Amino acid sequence: MGNLSEHRTLTYRDGSKYVGEFKDELPHGHGTATLADGEKYVGEFKDGDFHGQGTYTWADGGKYSGGWKENNRHGQGTVTASNGDKYVGEYRDDKLNGQGAPTDCLRQVCGTIVYVALVGSLVGWLVG
Repeated sequence: MGNLSEHRTLTYRDGSKYVGEFKDELPHGHGTATLADGEKYVGEFKDGDFHGQGTYTWADGGKYSGGWKENNRHGQGTVTASNGDKYVGEYRDDKLNGQGAPTDCLRQVCGTIVYVALVGSLVGWLVG
């Protein structure tokens, strides 16, 4: 079993910062990582990775809230793009996968997501 430490702050050379719990000198447990470019993750960490439940906010204001596994979106989650578009569904290895649907008023599409390109905003749907 690892050495758990109390809540503390670590600032990296590039200006990124982590505030939270540590285990064996790595972020582990609940914490907040703020990147130098303004992007932010608040949630659970395991051995230095985003792992468990958390929310990642991009610099443009878009965000993802849901499950994480080894720094990848994984499991049930919601992406809200900076323009207000929203997707609620399943992720696997950082890609939309399984059951899910956009929830904006203009698109009433439901089904199984095969693959969607996503970079801070929702750019397309391939529904099977």
